[in-house]
Amino acid sequence: MNMLEYNQQKNFMLDVNLKHFPSKLHKARSVALFGNGGNLAVAQHMASDIFRHTGKFCFAPDSVNTTALADKSDWKVPWMQYAKHADLVIGITCRKHAGVSDALLSLRQERVQDTIDTLLICPEQHETLDTLVIPARSYHEFECNAMWTIYMMMEQIGVDLPNLPHIND
Repeated sequence: MNMLEYNQQKNFMLDVNLKHFPSKLHKARSVALFGNGGNLAVAQHMASDIFRHTGKFCFAPDSVNTTALADKSDWKVPWMQYAKHADLVIGITCRKHAGVSDALLSLRQERVQDTIDTLLICPEQHETLDTLVIPARSYHEFECNAMWTIYMMMEQIGVDLPNLPHIND
């Protein structure tokens, strides 16, 4: 039984429409993820797990590098100089109009032959960015559900996520 089936059985359903988003992850050979604060932690964790479970090259910034890149300004746009080499760039944010969405927009303007796909994970639909909307009331609810949603995307593309050691099914 996969996580989605388990959650449906236990009524822990997260109401998120995955639409075509799993296919973006499936097609990408390399994935860059980024966010702010707790969403940066989500990006780092998911970069590790996407790589571990799919073999796709994944990367996310860390707080040391973002501080170095930022100098006296925002680090996200300079970080896009690294991210633009990925097939898929995923931005995770609680605000649809913030540094994360601005950085994704700057990347879209700089694309080379439309080889880079982008995805914004946010609690509200962005006007121009392809957005996976995760309804939430609080920052922490959003962060947990963003991570969970990325795991659901991984299952949709065929990843068999491991159970805890005491689970035998």
